[in-house]
Amino acid sequence: MSWRVTPDPRQFTEAVEWFRRRVPVTEAEFERLSMRARSRAFNVSEIMQLDLTLEVWEALDHAIAHGTGYREFATAVSERLQTAWGRQDSGRIEVIFRTNVQSAYAAGRLKQMSDPAVLAARPYWLYDAVLDDRTTDMCREYNGTVLLADDPWWHSRYPPNHWKCRSGVRTLTRAAAERRGVTAVAPATEPDADFRTRPSLEDWQPDLRKYPPELRDLARARIRR
Repeated sequence: MSWRVTPDPRQFTEAVEWFRRRVPVTEAEFERLSMRARSRAFNVSEIMQLDLTLEVWEALDHAIAHGTGYREFATAVSERLQTAWGRQDSGRIEVIFRTNVQSAYAAGRLKQMSDPAVLAARPYWLYDAVLDDRTTDMCREYNGTVLLADDPWWHSRYPPNHWKCRSGVRTLTRAAAERRGVTAVAPATEPDADFRTRPSLEDWQPDLRKYPPELRDLARARIRR
């Protein structure tokens, strides 16, 4: 089994690559997409300007690639976002940051865990929630669920499963899964409506003919990168 190691411990290569394949789109275009396509697109709610959407995308890309935190992201985008929204909303800006960074990390982890060599050695997955006074009832219920990696349950409940979700998934060997106990009946509670599909590892591209001419080349550059 071979492993790729990055010399920079802050850079999660698979997470960076996944986020850079998310295509910035306007909210109007995002609403027309299927749920499957939405997982490969990027938009900011209530933002109709593609240039601002691209600006937020760039700030998130920087955070994911360089390991920078929320404060730097907020400094970069808060003024323009709150002007576009017509109100102060720092809580919402934090949700944008936390959810997108967590989604990128989850997708990167999914790619690692889905490697055939990893699946052969560690065929079971464990839902691992952060348990404290901020844990949702849903993630508390899901916590500790042990199922085969190809169980359909993971298709709709792979985290994140709600805004600011902090849960993750761990791989287990068959022996470790048996010691813990494979879940006989998985929780039936549905995730929040916007989170009922796990990150897609496939590429997707929008119809760039619908983009304003002055932004078309910029969007193409982001897609190529």
